[in-house]
Amino acid sequence: MKIILFFCCSFLISESCYHLPEKPKKVVQNGMTLEWRIAEGRIWVSMHAPTQGWLAIGFNEQSGLPNTNLIMASVRGEQLVLSDRYVVAVGHHQSIAELGGTPSAEGGSAKETSEGTTIEFSLPLKAKDQYHVDLEEGKKYYVLMAFSREDDFAHHSMMRTEVRLVL
Repeated sequence: MKIILFFCCSFLISESCYHLPEKPKKVVQNGMTLEWRIAEGRIWVSMHAPTQGWLAIGFNEQSGLPNTNLIMASVRGEQLVLSDRYVVAVGHHQSIAELGGTPSAEGGSAKETSEGTTIEFSLPLKAKDQYHVDLEEGKKYYVLMAFSREDDFAHHSMMRTEVRLVL
């Protein structure tokens, strides 16, 4: 009986470990750290920047700001505030809901300290509308990373960079 119980427990442990997500991929650029992993049909994102203002991550298949799906986040109190946005033109981004689309970003958590801000959220891999990007593991994308000193999403970034990476 002990042997059967041992094998059953071993099977359960090995099965649960099999489904654990792999170690996240990571990029560090201009003081910002971006980590991501793909699991359960979503991309799970964590970003840290040396600020107490907003952070932004954008996905695009082409270089440049226009047509970027931009996720902006800030912390109010201890709560994550997410805004799923679309860059219409340089210097002009709007809420996807205002454009008639369906916001896809789902909040996870946020933490703000004297060292900076960390946000976590997820997006579905399959775009729901023309304001989002179909994301695929192993494919190259242009990813915008930015942050500001202010929580107001209309405030200009103090640091912005674009990286080309493979999800």
